[in-house]
Amino acid sequence: MIRLVSLPLIALLPFAAPGKAESAPALKPSAIVSGGIVTIGDLIADAGDKAARPAFRAPDPGETGTVPAKDVIDAAHRAGLFDIDAAGLSSVAVTRASRRITEDEIRVPLTVALATQTGSDDPADFAIQLDDTSRTMHLPVEANGLAQIENLSWRREPGTFDAILRIKRTDGTDERRPVRGRAVETESVVTLARPVERGAILSAADVELTRQPKTEVRDDTLLSVVPAIGMQARRALRDGQVLREGDLEQPVLVKSGAPVSVVLKAGNMTLTATVQALRDGRMGDTVQVMNVQSKRTLQAVVTGPNQVSVQPPRTFVSAAK
Repeated sequence: MIRLVSLPLIALLPFAAPGKAESAPALKPSAIVSGGIVTIGDLIADAGDKAARPAFRAPDPGETGTVPAKDVIDAAHRAGLFDIDAAGLSSVAVTRASRRITEDEIRVPLTVALATQTGSDDPADFAIQLDDTSRTMHLPVEANGLAQIENLSWRREPGTFDAILRIKRTDGTDERRPVRGRAVETESVVTLARPVERGAILSAADVELTRQPKTEVRDDTLLSVVPAIGMQARRALRDGQVLREGDLEQPVLVKSGAPVSVVLKAGNMTLTATVQALRDGRMGDTVQVMNVQSKRTLQAVVTGPNQVSVQPPRTFVSAAK
């Protein structure tokens, strides 16, 4: 429990004879103050011309303290206020109003400062974790300016930082508070938005970008969703898994034993026919296909789902000698 401290200057105030007021002064059960001093009027209703007299030092911003009723009455007597109704109270609670600085208000200027210091183009490159003492701050209500970061010192290893949070007050001065915590460099990586079965073809709805500490990003980690879309899962993949090159492969576009369309281009002519694939093939693979009527086999290149192309036979002309 916080006890308020009586100010020495109260003892030096001149005594005044009790005056008759329209209403008898009475203790208040609680008070909210904005400054660093609690006055007689903050604690006692109908204090008249004694209301502005200082009585106690206020708690820290955002804190609540209590003062015994007897101490309040004694302070009032020293200020020249008498015949006070205690109203059955044993103490008075005093709360110091404050400006509450949230974690987000600190994190935003801090990430900008880190990005500026390291030459990063994106403040999101850093994941910040504030120390317990830095997560929420209560400042005097006079500190109404924007939160700014100065004197930032960041150590890449082990990723700790300390800085000063500076906020302008209405009187032109600054409130400064130390800020400490951890800041880790991150990078965008491709993760799965939902579980994927083995052999499934990934769509845009299956993948998303998330951020991961740079120290955990491997060389084969996918950093863009574009190469992942349209690829086939080599194995069952879980929700939230970071995708790496080895997790995906080109999908099988031609299956062994299935009918496929073969395209033959000769000059301005394009011929198509249906043949049978003799093995599985992915985009760009060379596979054997067979004409089911003649049983003749050809080498063909996979060009799309159930589609292959073949080159026309070359004709060689001997030059006359």
